[in-house]
Amino acid sequence: MTTCRYLHKRTDGYYFRRRIPGSSRKNRPIMLRLPMQDEKFAHTSIEILSQEFITLFESFVCLQPPLPENLVHAYIHATLSESLETIRRQHRMAWMSGRVRPEDGMRRDALLVAIESLVEDGLQKTFPPSAIDPDWSPAFLEAVVHQHATERDAILSPQRTEQLCEAFRKLAGFAPHGLEHIGQIREAFLMARATALRSLTSQHEAQKEAFSTLASRIMDTTGPAPAPPAQVEPLSQQVTPPTHHTNPEPRPVAPERRDVMTPGVSLIKGDMTMDAITEQFTRARDADEVTDRDPETAPFGIDIAGACERSIKAHMSIGRLDPKTADSRRSRLGVFMLLTGVQTIPEIRQHHLRIFVEQMKRLPRSFLKSSRDGRLTLAEVQARANGLPNDDLGRAPSKVNSYLDTLNAVFTYARSNEGTEVDVRIDTSILRLPETKRARGKRAAFNVEERRRLFEHPIWQGCKSAARRHDTGPDVVKDGLFWVPLIVAYTGGRMEEVAGLPVGAIIADEGGWGIDIRPHEERRLKNLQSTRLIPVHKHLLELGLMEHQARMAARGETYLFPELTPTSSKRKFYSQIAYNWAKARERQLDGNPRKLDAHSLRHQLNQQLKELPGVSKMTRLDLLGHAGEDLNEEVYGAAEGMPMAEKRAAIDLLPRIW
Repeated sequence: MTTCRYLHKRTDGYYFRRRIPGSSRKNRPIMLRLPMQDEKFAHTSIEILSQEFITLFESFVCLQPPLPENLVHAYIHATLSESLETIRRQHRMAWMSGRVRPEDGMRRDALLVAIESLVEDGLQKTFPPSAIDPDWSPAFLEAVVHQHATERDAILSPQRTEQLCEAFRKLAGFAPHGLEHIGQIREAFLMARATALRSLTSQHEAQKEAFSTLASRIMDTTGPAPAPPAQVEPLSQQVTPPTHHTNPEPRPVAPERRDVMTPGVSLIKGDMTMDAITEQFTRARDADEVTDRDPETAPFGIDIAGACERSIKAHMSIGRLDPKTADSRRSRLGVFMLLTGVQTIPEIRQHHLRIFVEQMKRLPRSFLKSSRDGRLTLAEVQARANGLPNDDLGRAPSKVNSYLDTLNAVFTYARSNEGTEVDVRIDTSILRLPETKRARGKRAAFNVEERRRLFEHPIWQGCKSAARRHDTGPDVVKDGLFWVPLIVAYTGGRMEEVAGLPVGAIIADEGGWGIDIRPHEERRLKNLQSTRLIPVHKHLLELGLMEHQARMAARGETYLFPELTPTSSKRKFYSQIAYNWAKARERQLDGNPRKLDAHSLRHQLNQQLKELPGVSKMTRLDLLGHAGEDLNEEVYGAAEGMPMAEKRAAIDLLPRIW
């Protein structure tokens, strides 16, 4: 049997032997004799003792309060000032003395990547593979790995630790105590160095701009230099310019651009959780800023929350977003902040996006479905993920790609409309995940037998009561749960389109009835072509759909299925029936191994229409709310859709479900 790391064997028995983490090698380790002679039992006891030791040690560490935030900020400020001055002088000396080498720029960039990794990923022994950009050259990757190892060894060395603690003591007036204090100081030092390195280029550009502005002002004041005379006269004989001339007013200089936060928004200082992030978004939304202003004279906040809220306001004003999509944008940007730890646009780098994509692969599927999840830190979310099977983790490639599209939309808005500094190297397109299925294979379609079995469920054939829909009985409760899947099966409509129908959506048209699907204030549609009129199948009329509409209208209801009205802006109409709808599919389809859903009914109707004689392609596309497949079909098709008579003829050809 292999000996455990902390199990120590002596002639008189077994001992638990361990040093206190962070203590010097000169200090004696803790020795605890185990009350057993059997090695197997000793191994078991060691595992328990190791966990108890960690718990006890962590409790001791937390007895010492952390360094006050104001002192840490003062330390960062002092360290940053010193680092900026040192780096600037070193750069100037190398640049202006001819000692600059072609590889110096690469080494400086590699150093910045290495230090940012030490801040974000911790003092790992090696550079984390997840942070490697596949576009890096071998030379740059080698430089990053080398700089990472060098900087890690330096920050952990006793000499550097003593220097940092001494600098803090001089600033604060007292010496730090314990590992947590040292950790805070190391983190502050690394953050200051990273900021100084990152600002070197912008400082150089700012200095050039300042020199250029100064030169322009001098030229405006003195005017053009006079032409040289043919023969230079002695200085005593030269004409002295008159002293009474008037200098022109200097040109107004644009105010220096400063990084500001959205009014009311402040950086999260404590634990970053979705609740804390949501508070940032709430404050940014409450600021209600004017989005059409000059960023040179009235800079916009650089915080992600503010940029997101302003992009939402701008896009909603032109009809590109509705409230539900706006909430989705906030949630996606919030998840990005939680998984990467960044809070401002300018600090985002390409490796943050790589980290985000990798973290999304390990994110519990149930995350944020409970309000309690809003209080979790990233470490707590990861701890939960470690206890879940792989099937309960991650997001589909299409979902991850849609998150990247949302991020890119906000970044583009911040750069184009607000003049916010966005790293030019950011490219979300290279991080898009490949689809694992063809478009036609993402969702299976019902076959005729599966659809028949589905609608044999008590929901449609008779249940015990409104509260016991899955038990066979004499009652047929014709509510949203009854009607919505049936209407989807007979029209090919999307679940949310049907569930959110207004009470007046069923209208008379050309001697029959049609379902008018169009957006409203509580529910948008997927695209422009989703607005359409679909004939009502004869079976739906026989089951009493028009009588149901009349009852809802008499009651003064707004929606055809009022019980499905969302309880909040974040929920959808079909959310109210989602549980019973899923349970019915599982019961009738032996667990539903093919994952058939409402969209599968839509696929099945599409296939039926393809097989029916006399149904044109454009009629089928119009019924399903699909665009034409080429410019000719889309532009030169009927402006108001296909004739209602042709669509009704196609719907009437569909066989009854029962």
